[in-house]
Amino acid sequence: MIEPHDIPATLRAIRDVLNLTQEELAERLDVSFASVNRWEGGKVRPQRASREAIAALAEETGVDWRAARSGNALEAFGEPDRPVRQRKTRSNRTTETSGASDTAAMEKMLWSAACSIR
Repeated sequence: MIEPHDIPATLRAIRDVLNLTQEELAERLDVSFASVNRWEGGKVRPQRASREAIAALAEETGVDWRAARSGNALEAFGEPDRPVRQRKTRSNRTTETSGASDTAAMEKMLWSAACSIR
């Protein structure tokens, strides 16, 4: 069984071998993205059932958690380094920013109208 302190390196090795994002790995393990993020960051240790799911996935993909611990997971399997896929970002962030300026303009217009009514 994978030791709790080996989880972050094992998760990174699995993601590298399968070329998955944290979100995709979370779907594969049937947990939330936040859980995978915390586990990979080493902030939280998964419970036994999750550790068993991670161990099963590591075995299925051929990831040796002992090699992952030393950072040599990809070399142990003879696979080249692949670029890590980044999490998808929202494309509507500019809309949120422009929405704030529209609100400010509307508020200014309403205050002007209220002052002229007084």
